[in-house]
Amino acid sequence: MKSRKVEGATEEQQDDLDLYASLDSLLKTDGGKALRDLLLKDTIHTIGVLENQYKTLSHIEMIAYCAALSEKLSLLRALTRSSKNLDDLKKMIADTLQE
Repeated sequence: MKSRKVEGATEEQQDDLDLYASLDSLLKTDGGKALRDLLLKDTIHTIGVLENQYKTLSHIEMIAYCAALSEKLSLLRALTRSSKNLDDLKKMIADTLQE
């Protein structure tokens, strides 16, 4: 989804604005909310596995679970912070224009 062109935004900033607007729009849909909830449940499950089985997991399994946890948290952060990131970037562009 393309966001409205923001005056004074560089091409890279406009691309980021478009991305944040798309993620924010996704999160506001039923499907986006379901995706967020499933990611959260899967993240909690992975943490549970690490918490309960850390003594018996092999080194490779521990690395795999930690990598999976990192990816899930990154996706959750991208979704849940999209609105704030969009607002912050718009404010930064506006502040730059005022200088």
